[in-house]
Amino acid sequence: ERVQCQKNASECGIYAIAFLTDLCHRLDPASYKYHSSKELRKHLIQCFEQGVMSPFPSTTSGKAKHLIKELNVYCSCRLPFVLEHMKKDEVPAAEDTQMIQCDLCNCWYHCSCVKVTSNELKKFSKPNVVWTCEFK
Repeated sequence: ERVQCQKNASECGIYAIAFLTDLCHRLDPASYKYHSSKELRKHLIQCFEQGVMSPFPSTTSGKAKHLIKELNVYCSCRLPFVLEHMKKDEVPAAEDTQMIQCDLCNCWYHCSCVKVTSNELKKFSKPNVVWTCEFK
């Protein structure tokens, strides 16, 4: 769905922050019409002063939707496995799809985050070859 667009080239940052904050609160930014960028900036300053990010001032445009989809996060970067949330017709970059599991802690890591190359991954995929992360 389409989200509200900024009115000029200098407001994209505040809208991006408002959208992300709503997503973190499981709100769908496409369901809201945000107040003026001046009010959004004022709200952002209040959030910084209070140390808490709260949803930005808006009115609903139709029926508000709450986003329920949850993603599993992995790795030291705490990001999801890219294939879990991709659309069927999207083609990921090879480095985004490779993950390795630590034989000690059983946690999964993106190969790019732990600097394991494709060739090393093939080596660690063999029986009796162990890979352990540096985090546990």
